[in-house]
Amino acid sequence: MAKFMTPVIQDNPSGWGPCAVPEQFRDMPYQPFSKGDRLGKVADWTGATYQDKRYTNKYSSQFGGGSQYAYFHEEDETSFQLVDTARTQKTAYQRNRMRFAQRNLRRDKDRRNMLQFNLQTLPKSAKQKERERIRLQKKFQKQFGVRQKWDQKSQKPRDSSVEVRSDWEVKEEMDFPQLMKMRYLEVSEPQDMYYVSRYHVKDSSRHVILGTQQFKPNEFASQINLSVENAWGILRCVIDICMKLEEGKYLILKDPNKQVIRVYSLPDGTFSSDEDEEEEEEEEEEEEEEET
Repeated sequence: MAKFMTPVIQDNPSGWGPCAVPEQFRDMPYQPFSKGDRLGKVADWTGATYQDKRYTNKYSSQFGGGSQYAYFHEEDETSFQLVDTARTQKTAYQRNRMRFAQRNLRRDKDRRNMLQFNLQTLPKSAKQKERERIRLQKKFQKQFGVRQKWDQKSQKPRDSSVEVRSDWEVKEEMDFPQLMKMRYLEVSEPQDMYYVSRYHVKDSSRHVILGTQQFKPNEFASQINLSVENAWGILRCVIDICMKLEEGKYLILKDPNKQVIRVYSLPDGTFSSDEDEEEEEEEEEEEEEEET
């Protein structure tokens, strides 16, 4: 006789539905769909299966093509660094290439001039026009060559405003792309937003959930007109990192050639002048006099 195995029932006293996500679906992103859609609509995650307009209304989902399973290719250019800034050494042929070309052109020009001189003698006005044409051509070539050099970008590395010493210790290194992720919550799946109200107007200890709604962080930020320039997530991240450090003297410095911010641990006496030392000594003497 077959046995009947009772299923495990999860009790959710504070709401409805399961309390936890099954293990096989824990790390799988959720793609929203309508319960009234057909099976073909629900299974079409990308929205690109049915491209024909005749089947768009029949097989396309009401939510359209979701972006949970879409692939976005992003290139990280922060690790790129120009290593060799020296000028490349040219070979002997490359150095004398223009000289050889000019010599060949000059030889061909002399042959044409000699042939033309043998056929007919140019008048004085024609010679002056030829000289003027050659002068203007040389002037144009000179100006064009100077403009080409001006358009070239300088590859000289920038210097830092503060000279980093060898006894300074790097405590933290923050990349700009990592800080830009603090604009929104680092979640790819929609988040549930609950609407809660009191169970009774006079009872502040009991509440009831009126309804739920799903939003993506960036979509919700656009709905409430959240300006990224007014958000303080990046500053809060930097402050939290600094508060975790031990008591001492630190310097926050941006790398002049890379999009990186570093936090250096400075030894005692760094950036302190003689006037500051005298003021500290005077304060210590005043404290000793007050104690006596």
